[in-house]
Amino acid sequence: MVAVSAGLMCTAAGYSAMAQGQFTVPTKEMFFSSSLLKQASYGESMALGAVGMQKLSDREAIQSFYEARQHKPLWTGSRGNADKARMVLAFLQDSWTHGLNPADYHVGEIETLLQGAPDSEAQLELLLTDAVARYGRDMTGMRVNAAAANEHEKFWRQPLPVSDILHRVSVSGDPTEALEQLAPQNNFYNKLREELVRLSRDEAKFDNILPIKLGGRTFYPGDRHAGVKALRQRLGVEYNSVHGPEEFYDDNTAAAMMSFQLEHNLEPDGVVGPKTLEVLNRSHREQMEQVIANLERLRWMDEVKPERYIMVNIPSQTLWAVENGKVAHEMPVIVGKPDRQTKAFRAEIQGIRFNPNWTVPMGIKMKDFLPKLRENPDYLAQKGIEIYQGTGKDRRTVSGTEIDWSNMGSRDMNQLSMVQRQGANNALGRIRVLMPNDFDIYLHDTNAPEYFEKTQRTLSSGCVRLSKPEEIARFVLSKNEGWSDDKMDAIIKKGATVEISAAAPFPVFIVYQTMWLDGEGRLVYGPDVYKQDHRLIKVMAAAKDFHIPELSATRLAEAVDKDTNKF
Repeated sequence: MVAVSAGLMCTAAGYSAMAQGQFTVPTKEMFFSSSLLKQASYGESMALGAVGMQKLSDREAIQSFYEARQHKPLWTGSRGNADKARMVLAFLQDSWTHGLNPADYHVGEIETLLQGAPDSEAQLELLLTDAVARYGRDMTGMRVNAAAANEHEKFWRQPLPVSDILHRVSVSGDPTEALEQLAPQNNFYNKLREELVRLSRDEAKFDNILPIKLGGRTFYPGDRHAGVKALRQRLGVEYNSVHGPEEFYDDNTAAAMMSFQLEHNLEPDGVVGPKTLEVLNRSHREQMEQVIANLERLRWMDEVKPERYIMVNIPSQTLWAVENGKVAHEMPVIVGKPDRQTKAFRAEIQGIRFNPNWTVPMGIKMKDFLPKLRENPDYLAQKGIEIYQGTGKDRRTVSGTEIDWSNMGSRDMNQLSMVQRQGANNALGRIRVLMPNDFDIYLHDTNAPEYFEKTQRTLSSGCVRLSKPEEIARFVLSKNEGWSDDKMDAIIKKGATVEISAAAPFPVFIVYQTMWLDGEGRLVYGPDVYKQDHRLIKVMAAAKDFHIPELSATRLAEAVDKDTNKF
């Protein structure tokens, strides 16, 4: 099995330099002692919590680590330790293949110290240990400012403690293998890394023709524009005069466009609208940044998943129900509009509510219903939605004609509740998944199934609408003793609201991954429907959290076959 490995696929400045003997080979005279305590710079660095200008990421954890080792060095003091140090340096120099920045791991300083004088031994030791700690934390959880990235860190994996990282590396016979194991160990993550490396090798084939301009309007097959020449080049279509003038958007080019749209999860209609044009005009660097954003988010997910779970990917508008590592159900879903986004979070599915009524959320009351009620006070009655005023014993039903909608503000609207009765016209359909969360977002049926025919299904007010709700109800309640399709059908047919708790609750993950694998295992570049990639990359760029090597200055070894250890 061929795999791209940061420990094995090294840059010219890393492993290749080591192999060519460009690093100083330590001699016995270079080693002072088996204990770091005799080196003054060691104690000074520990006291200051810094090595020169480089602050230690967790001074207390690093100090405790060395105290537990009786201050015995890990990277210096012997030829074997020096070999490990060079291997780790080469590994860290390739951390960019994970979407990280090697400069965060002191690679320049470490390389200089490896070729330096014996009295720099303590500085080298501590910088390498700190670099390993920083890398390990970046690899095992959320490292960005969550609020700035419009994320909620409580739902995602937090970095491992420095003590755990250093213990794993120190007890391993191969520290680079221990570091490699900190990365997500799945096919999707590996393919993203391979794609980042591939893009770093490839030339920016289309950047010289971008942006493609087609007159600033929706462009249809049969239209004419000078930009069609660039469009053909972007799609890899050769011009043939048989199909018409060069500026004519012919059927042959439209067919290539439809294939492009299908590959990028766009409506495959051959029409070049704003969304299609945005993807066409994505530069080489923007592609690399999209890969980096998706690598970053994958590291926020717990590597070990439970036996049963549901996952919804917002950009692909797809749901998977997984049991024992296998997909039991896969289906298209509808997610929130760009101005009413479905949040990325984790919750616990606790059961199913059949024949639910629908209490209208405040946002929909103000944004959707109020304008219509100002035009027609009976609008809600026509949809089977009742209006209630007050609470408890003082609650009463009121007619839409009794209320002055023209002067209705949010404070007054908050005093009204709007409830749609259960039935065929209910916005939640016949099935709602019970999954309490901070956002009042849940999975449910719909009374508008025709929307599932669209490729782009960012159409809801934030909840996730299910194309096959009965399958999800069956999956949620499958561990309930005596549960059957007949019971479900009888409950739905009766029409009364019934809640059934799941005998075995399990998690649901709602995630935002703009890249995914298709049925053939190929990477799909999907749309950034909420511009979350753009936001995340902006936050990471401001913190210099990733590095994209210049093509002209990057030389990479080929992928290594771990089984044969041959290139």
